[in-house]
Amino acid sequence: TNTNLARDKCSGLAGKVKRFASGKPILSLTGHLQWTKGIDMFTAAAERPEMEDYCFFLGGEVNWSEISEKDKAFLQRKWEKLPNIFCRLQKLPEQTMNAIYCVSDIIIATYRQFPNSSNALTKAAYFEKPIIVSDGFLMAERVREYKLGEVIKEGNVDALVKTIKRMLVPSYAKNIRLRARWKDYRQEHSLQRLNKTIKEIVGAM
Repeated sequence: TNTNLARDKCSGLAGKVKRFASGKPILSLTGHLQWTKGIDMFTAAAERPEMEDYCFFLGGEVNWSEISEKDKAFLQRKWEKLPNIFCRLQKLPEQTMNAIYCVSDIIIATYRQFPNSSNALTKAAYFEKPIIVSDGFLMAERVREYKLGEVIKEGNVDALVKTIKRMLVPSYAKNIRLRARWKDYRQEHSLQRLNKTIKEIVGAM
């Protein structure tokens, strides 16, 4: 996972997002924005009245081919009108995405029917940002094992909203820094670990 940063991590898009947020907590969903990434759930959470004092950043290229015309119309209408959503609907360079992680308070990765892992976990661990994922698959297992954040029921907007609010209580930030195994996760999913594992496999052949 690329974790490179520009010298001024708050320049460019990340700086614009911070200015847009004006001190409000920043919740980010980035990457290739497929339907499986739960972009509708992210948008529905932003629409809730109790979330008006939170900044939702959505960044990446949208795969419209797997989204119905009805859902597409709903998403575009909300993205245009909701005052607490900042969208950059194009592919983000890795450095830009990393800078977004740095300025975010919570990473949202509530994917649906997604059995795999994601670079979102590695980036969240590297930049030490709490993450919210959906239950049922590998990402949930890893979040629980390494205590990287919170796991919620897939597709449950109420749970997402409640969890965000709970995670932004000052005591939560203090507690997660004490219990999160960010360093362990980084080491287990590092390039050095990969090289070592490949050598072990080749040596055993």
